[in-house]
Amino acid sequence: NMDRLFYKVFHNTYLFKTILGFIQEVEWVNYDDPSQITSSNRYRFKDIVSLKWMVQNKMFSLLKCKLEANEYICMD
Repeated sequence: NMDRLFYKVFHNTYLFKTILGFIQEVEWVNYDDPSQITSSNRYRFKDIVSLKWMVQNKMFSLLKCKLEANEYICMD
């Protein structure tokens, strides 16, 4: 049963934190070559605050999420 499986994963602290960690670091920028992805060009969603960066990189969904969540956005 999927509900039971979800419940087990949700209540397993290690799995839950691991899944949330991956969700927070999901790439919204697509790369043609996977070797372009490095630790220096990955950002956690909560660390992206620049309105200019979000607009220049067409991260409108991220901007919408931040506005709906009333998160800090730097008007640079």
